[in-house]
Formats: sequence, structure tokens, C-alpha cells
Amino acid sequence: MLQAEEDERFVQEWKKYLEEEARIMKDVPGWKVGESVYHSGKWMPPATGELRPDVW
Repeated sequence: MLQAEEDERFVQEWKKYLEEEARIMKDVPGWKVGESVYHSGKWMPPATGELRPDVW
């Protein structure tokens, strides 16, 4: 798969992931959707397949 196609797929899946996170965590005070729970200061892409429930 071309990298641009994979990037587009990732962005679409990430949007769905954030919507689901917002729904699940809506009643948690102080929760910020999409904010990392880690504080390394570096962004790390998810492991391959992490956002792909079809491969779980």
C-alpha cells in the first residue's frame, strides 16, 4: 500500500477512535480527548493494527 493511502486510512480511523473515546470518557472530569496519558513529549504512532479492529 502506498504511504499516502495508509496515512489517509490512519487519519480516518483516528477520527473514529477519538469520537469513541469522547463517548466513553464523557463523564470523566478533566479528561481531554486525544491527549496522551504518557508525558514523554514525543508522539509515537500506534503499533501496526492497533486501530484496526478487523485484524484483532
